[in-house]
Formats: sequence, structure tokens, C-alpha cells
Amino acid sequence: MSDDIHFIAGARPNFMKIAPLIHELKNYDIQFRIIHTGQHYDYNMSKIFFDEL
Repeated sequence: MSDDIHFIAGARPNFMKIAPLIHELKNYDIQFRIIHTGQHYDYNMSKIFFDEL
């Protein structure tokens, strides 16, 4: 299956909003892609969000 679902996020509130959707998609083995816009980018903060997702 191709990853037809794309989540676009750039700031902390965006990641918090998409987190429940991502967790649900994983329950159904649905492919998706997260696109980070780089807004307010900080490596350490972004790493935490991606590790948690």
C-alpha cells in the first residue's frame, strides 16, 4: 500500500493534534507520511516529537 496520507506539521501544537490520528492509523497498519515544515525548528525538540510518535 502506498502512503497516501500526509500530515503536514511545523509547530508543537500541530504535532500534538496529529498524534492521536497517527496512533490510530498504526493500529490498522495504514501507511502515512509526516512532513515537517521546519517552523520553529529545534533538533532536540523535533527529535522528541518524532521519537514519541
